[in-house]
Amino acid sequence: MQNNELKIDWIDFFKFIWSKKILVIIVIALGLIGGIRHSSDMVANYSIKLPYSNFHAWNAEDLLTETQGKWRSSLTDNLLLKSSKIKNLKDSGIDGFLIHETNQPMNLNKYIQELDSISNSFAAKQYNRQLSMLKTYDTYSNEVKKTEYYAEKVSDSINTIKRYESGIVYAFQIHHPDLFPFMKNEIGVVRDKNEKLKMISFYVFISIFVLSLYLFISYLREKR
Repeated sequence: MQNNELKIDWIDFFKFIWSKKILVIIVIALGLIGGIRHSSDMVANYSIKLPYSNFHAWNAEDLLTETQGKWRSSLTDNLLLKSSKIKNLKDSGIDGFLIHETNQPMNLNKYIQELDSISNSFAAKQYNRQLSMLKTYDTYSNEVKKTEYYAEKVSDSINTIKRYESGIVYAFQIHHPDLFPFMKNEIGVVRDKNEKLKMISFYVFISIFVLSLYLFISYLREKR
């Protein structure tokens, strides 16, 4: 140290660290072990991911409201998957996934039955809504009835009504994950390992930070 300025020979500093390599290994190992031990007490979290295909219009917000936030939807394009898998899903008619997070997963068939019931409810509501809309459209003026917009709206309502009355009484159809072997371990009941990894990484980071601070201070004291 000269003229009250702190000057460090970084090559010499790294040699100093290397001379303490056993200490470094021990501290990092202790951090790793501590992280593993503490993370073992954490409750495992699971994501239930079920693929679906659309048959009637419905809103993701309605699903959140209907299930009080239990289920949410994600479009196929929004999933963090390889492009080849996304293509395979789309080719299979999959529009997205319904996702539920829990630490007490049930049998998949129970989730499918639950969502089938919601799907039927959404389709029935959409059917009744379109019947009501047709009556409303009929009250429009003759000028409005001549527009292309009016024709499209009426056509959409009629098509929805016919689709429902033909037997398609579900807004979306849930597909069992076993039908998609190329998505094994990525859909169905998926255990979330991120929380444990975060805990272990945190302990290792704290160990390295404290160790680095200790080595830096020790080096300065030694070079006084």
